[in-house]
Amino acid sequence: MSKDLLISQSLLKDYEDYLFGGMCGLYFQKIYFFGMKSKRLTSKEMRLGQWFEYKAFGGLPVYGDKPKPDYYVQGPNKGFVTDEFERAEVQAENARELLEAHEFKVKHVSPEMVFENSVTHMDLICTDMKETVFRDRKEVANPDFLLEVIMDLKYTGLLEDKWKDIGWHLDSLPEKRKLMLQPTHYKWVYAAKKKRIPTFYFALFSSKADLDRKLIRVNMDPELISKHEDYVEKAYDE
Repeated sequence: MSKDLLISQSLLKDYEDYLFGGMCGLYFQKIYFFGMKSKRLTSKEMRLGQWFEYKAFGGLPVYGDKPKPDYYVQGPNKGFVTDEFERAEVQAENARELLEAHEFKVKHVSPEMVFENSVTHMDLICTDMKETVFRDRKEVANPDFLLEVIMDLKYTGLLEDKWKDIGWHLDSLPEKRKLMLQPTHYKWVYAAKKKRIPTFYFALFSSKADLDRKLIRVNMDPELISKHEDYVEKAYDE
């Protein structure tokens, strides 16, 4: 059994799934206690997301091999990247353009941050280069100017889904515990290490033909972030 177990946001999500019957306990045990994280099941959707992140900024999976696309194995397109993975490449270019348009400068790709018994595996840490921002249609000083912000990339077919627990419609997003656990964990670990609660953004990109995208800033009560420590300790003990 692993003696250096670190609590990640993925572990917390999987543990909650286990508690409510959504994940096999033996599978959870193999992944987190017997060092088999690289062997965890990977869906095609996850592989598309990994390929998108790799093509966008060179991000690599925390566990597992360097991402590779799927190729057509027969027909007139044999040997060419499939349409799904080619679409991910297009969205990867859009991701670079989106960050540039919003004046985010990428500072770190795939950084790991450890605090005591907890860990984060972030996609990007950026610098917000805007001196001013618009709030309530008024231009005001940007409090995050030249400060680090956390940027998490998502490649998803559920950009406007209200009902699924991993759907990204804005009306229901604050109630999606599985999604909001990530910014909570990342903000808490970062604040514990650097004594400052960081700004967190989800950068969302559609895997559908619409090639839609959206940037969501996650605002959170500092007390909620502070309480996360108790939840982490409880999960660790259990």
